[in-house]
Amino acid sequence: MSAEASGAEIELGSLVDRVRQTFMPEELPADSIYVGLDCIEPNAGRLLKQSIIADVTSRVTKFNRGDILYSRMRPYLRKAVVVDFDGYASPEVLVLRPSARIHGDYLLMLLLSQHFTNYANERATGDRPRVSFDTIAGYRARLPTIEKQKLIRRMDRALAECASKLAAVLDASQTATEFAVDQVRSLLLWGGSPSDEPVPLADLLTAIDYGTSVRSTYELSRAVPVLRIPNIAAGGNIDGSDLKYAPMDERELEKYRVNEGDLLIVRSNGSLSLLGRSAMVTSEYDGYAFAGYLVRVRPIPSVSSEYLLELFQSVEFINLVRTSPRSSSGIFNLSASQLASFHVPNKAREEQDNVGAHLSRLRIATRSLQSALAVAHNDVVKLREQGRALLLGQSVETRQEVVPDREKVGPKPPSSKKAHTSSTEEIDQLLLSQLDKAPALPISFGALYEEIVADYDTVRDAVFKMLQSHPPVLAQEWDGPTGTILLRRSA
Repeated sequence: MSAEASGAEIELGSLVDRVRQTFMPEELPADSIYVGLDCIEPNAGRLLKQSIIADVTSRVTKFNRGDILYSRMRPYLRKAVVVDFDGYASPEVLVLRPSARIHGDYLLMLLLSQHFTNYANERATGDRPRVSFDTIAGYRARLPTIEKQKLIRRMDRALAECASKLAAVLDASQTATEFAVDQVRSLLLWGGSPSDEPVPLADLLTAIDYGTSVRSTYELSRAVPVLRIPNIAAGGNIDGSDLKYAPMDERELEKYRVNEGDLLIVRSNGSLSLLGRSAMVTSEYDGYAFAGYLVRVRPIPSVSSEYLLELFQSVEFINLVRTSPRSSSGIFNLSASQLASFHVPNKAREEQDNVGAHLSRLRIATRSLQSALAVAHNDVVKLREQGRALLLGQSVETRQEVVPDREKVGPKPPSSKKAHTSSTEEIDQLLLSQLDKAPALPISFGALYEEIVADYDTVRDAVFKMLQSHPPVLAQEWDGPTGTILLRRSA
């Protein structure tokens, strides 16, 4: 009786062959298609992109249409895809050719399953954990008939489509709610009333000053923490996860210190999108110094800091900022006098408080919606995982996937993050792997950064690249209660 008829388990090694035909890039046409690790989307069974051999220097493996590409490095990323074209793959990618007894899509489903991923993770070895072909070949799975394999794959795709549609709703609702907050803020601040005669921003301030030009470093012995551009988060809060320090005497500190309720604005940067970004100083950062690429704004007693922050984050104010700077050698600069001259709404204190109250209620409602959608999406993702296991005849995994412990992936670096041991590709993959542990639930940049062995600027640039790519790989949102920018995978 055949394995298909009996329902007995069979080793994958009897169903697939490993393709070992390799070439050096110079032996191939320069425009040959190349698939590297970064080309395969984690946990999705599809390609993010493809490259060409001209971009490669190491030996590559030939693959044909219908082969399965499986990343042997860090199997918890679950990177596998069935290709529908001929090309060449990274040496870190195993090229698997299914026999006539197993459909390629069914094999892909097996390789992406939680059960197989745990099996591979538990057997992965090395500082950067890898799984061997022999390990994959030893995995035992049930083998239904080809027709049933196709049916199982169609059912799995239906569950995947449900999760995808809900993810699209989640992403669309994020965009819509952000737009709604912007529009309501604009209406409340700039809608206009007889008492809202615009005045120069200077009329609402007691001071607007430049920061220190003293060079800051990670040396704690230098004592005074200095807030810099990386500490000004997109949502209006201070991010203290990457602090530098500078030597200052009492006179200098008095000149450059920030107080609770002050606001900091980015005044100089190579990216116009960062110009004008603002944050309010909370009690946690009272007494810190601030750097010269920022300006410190201090409101008069009748103007609330919260009102100014809403004003600085409004679309109208950002438009003023982005149409005013002077550019020199690729750097955009906005002077304190330019900022001070901007005409802004002048509202009574009671109206200022009303603006804050309305926006606070709106944010609470939008967060509630986002949370409900995120939970629903996460539930559907879990349901799909369990459904896949049932369809494959596997035991339903109740534990989370096994991720190699820190002894395997290297020691946790100190908070200064001076180590630079990750390539750009590796940093990208590590960021995505952290987000993929709970695809629908957002995570703070600080939490992601703690898992990457690289300096702050490198990780930050990787995140910015993913946020600004077309289409964006990451989406971000502001969590008001914790004062944190949260990141998640885009749909």
